[in-house]
Amino acid sequence: MKYLPIAFGIVLLFISLFRVPQVFATTCAEVDSGDQTISSSCTFAGTGSYGVDTGSGTSNTATLNITGGTLTVNCNQAIGFGKVVVNGGSVAIASGCGATPAKLVPGGSVWMVDGDGDHYPATTTQTVSATSPGASYKRRNTITSTTLTDCDDTDANVHPGQTAYFTTISNGGIWDYDCSGGITYHVNLCTCGACISNGCGSSLSCPDTYPTVGYTCGVTYANGASSCTANLDIYLNCTSCSPAASSNVLPGCH
Repeated sequence: MKYLPIAFGIVLLFISLFRVPQVFATTCAEVDSGDQTISSSCTFAGTGSYGVDTGSGTSNTATLNITGGTLTVNCNQAIGFGKVVVNGGSVAIASGCGATPAKLVPGGSVWMVDGDGDHYPATTTQTVSATSPGASYKRRNTITSTTLTDCDDTDANVHPGQTAYFTTISNGGIWDYDCSGGITYHVNLCTCGACISNGCGSSLSCPDTYPTVGYTCGVTYANGASSCTANLDIYLNCTSCSPAASSNVLPGCH
């Protein structure tokens, strides 16, 4: 029987902590923020850093509750937490890991790279550390999604789910502001001919269009405006429309 010190924020009730060869058990669910309860035997998937995360700065107040089964920590895994409460379960730490040991990290917070601060990570990689790994790292509990990654981590306007449209290219040199893998355009185009065909007596508001082809981001198109008005002569003949044919429109993109 091996006990971890209470001083590190670990509460042990009827716990068996032991070392075993690396085990590949049922995958534990991951909770992005807050406490987590494990009630049946499992291990976190793959290698890397995992754990529970709540708080700000370098303080982690999240609790990992183990109420049943065995939580197995495999080689090259680091599990961070503010506190562990084990009541009716056990923790197994893999042995024989060489230079990539299995680790419990009391007081370790979980961090992800979010360089532009838009709450979407640059990658899905997590890091457990009691101190900030660097300026581009943010606490995992502040991340909107740990699975949807940012396609330009230098521009806070670029992230999955972006609904706004932009007329300038991103800091990282892309137009795919919503990280969808493609580009949608937002244009308001009214030609003089469309205005005249409207009856030469009233304004025409062109509806928004959201095509996926036919335009190039950053390119200005002639004969475009969000609305136009026909100009009549004294005989009520349509002579021109405003804006004139030289008016331009710049599509928005995402």
